[in-house]
Amino acid sequence: MRAIKHLPCILTVQTLKTLGQGIRDIREEAGLSLDAFAKQLMVTPALVKRLEAGDANVPVGTLASALQALGVEISLSAKADAGAA
Repeated sequence: MRAIKHLPCILTVQTLKTLGQGIRDIREEAGLSLDAFAKQLMVTPALVKRLEAGDANVPVGTLASALQALGVEISLSAKADAGAA
């Protein structure tokens, strides 16, 4: 199982960007195009772009579906980033 590790429990803008980049990297490593991944998730390619960009307005269900579809496990850190707001 692939993993995105050491994310703080608090979802800051930076955390969402890190998570989005990890999803993009794993999707590309798996050889999935943006369009194919969007079709698999039953969402628009524009929504996948927003997810991978770390957009805070992406539904949590879409985020969960993307992680599950890629077989990704995330590791949360109990400590928040020093600069988290």
